[in-house]
Amino acid sequence: MFRLEINRKALKALEKLDEKRRKRFTDVFSILKEDPVPFRKLNVAKLRGYESTYRIRIGDLRLVYTVYWAERRILIHFIGTRRKAY
Repeated sequence: MFRLEINRKALKALEKLDEKRRKRFTDVFSILKEDPVPFRKLNVAKLRGYESTYRIRIGDLRLVYTVYWAERRILIHFIGTRRKAY
């Protein structure tokens, strides 16, 4: 099981979401704790130019995160629209 950490800006963005979207993100977080790169369950893509950084598409929003395999830790960097994500 992986430990999940959320960046302060990502946490603020999560708090601003409506209840339905927030529930969807919490479901994704629970999936990530078990499987940090769930290609079969979610729309996950590895970001080019980074070692272990991925994005998950959830509707019109993006979740950008890094997996630290040795520490069994996931750091969520960004939650927001595609326009602001890249």
